[in-house]
Amino acid sequence: MEHLVILLEVRCRAPDCCASFLLCPGCYRGQRYCGPACRTRSRRQQHRAANARYQQTEAGRLDHNDRQIVYRDRQRAARVTDLSSPQPDSASSFHHDAPTPVPAPPAALPTPLPAPGRPRIRALSPWRCLLCGRPGIPIGVWRLLGYLFRVSNPARR
Repeated sequence: MEHLVILLEVRCRAPDCCASFLLCPGCYRGQRYCGPACRTRSRRQQHRAANARYQQTEAGRLDHNDRQIVYRDRQRAARVTDLSSPQPDSASSFHHDAPTPVPAPPAALPTPLPAPGRPRIRALSPWRCLLCGRPGIPIGVWRLLGYLFRVSNPARR
């Protein structure tokens, strides 16, 4: 039977998510987001806010002005004054061949059987670490169970 660990409950810091997820102490590395999508979205928002603050300063306005001058120079240099390309011959145009067949999805692999002589028994905990999947008990539930145990057994205080 797998051993239960105490799981840490972490709340996603993305403003539009705020999901709660569980991590075991071995996987916890100071995570603030529930996944890469929330992390990327939050980082993009932070970057936009920092850019906006910078462009409000005098140095930011001057940098923006310099970038715009270079951009306009590139646009002026890219103007084409030559004639357009000649139309392709009908003989050299692209011909549609037969449609390419779509490969069939691979068949599902059978689930492996447990090793003989040693049955696999999974822990009955509904809570699992988001990253490694280890079963456990959230720390808040663990404290509540300890409190209930002490209240119901006055001799254990």
